[in-house]
Amino acid sequence: MSAAEPFERSIARWLQQIGDRMGSLRRGKRITQDALAEALGVERKTISRWENGHHPMTVVEVKRIADALKVDPACFFTDNWDALGDSHRPLDGRRGVQGG
Repeated sequence: MSAAEPFERSIARWLQQIGDRMGSLRRGKRITQDALAEALGVERKTISRWENGHHPMTVVEVKRIADALKVDPACFFTDNWDALGDSHRPLDGRRGVQGG
C-alpha cells in the first residue's frame, strides 16, 4: 500500500459524506436535482455526481449549495447534526430554490 492510499480513501469517504448530506438536505426540502441545478447554473448530472461523491466541490460551490438550500454550510461537514439544532432550519435572509 502506498502512503497516498489511506489519504485517497479518506478523501473519497469525505466526498461521499458531503454528497450524502447534500442529497438528504435537498430531498428533505423537496427540491429536485433539476431545480437545484438550475438555481446553481450547473447541469443536473453535476448535482448527481456531487451527491454520489463522484465529483469534488469547491468551497465556493459548497457555500452556493448551502445558500440555495437555505442551510448553514456546516451541515455538510459535521457528524453531529444535533449540534446544529434543526439541520433543515432555513437561515434568515437567505434566498433559496423552491421545491418542485
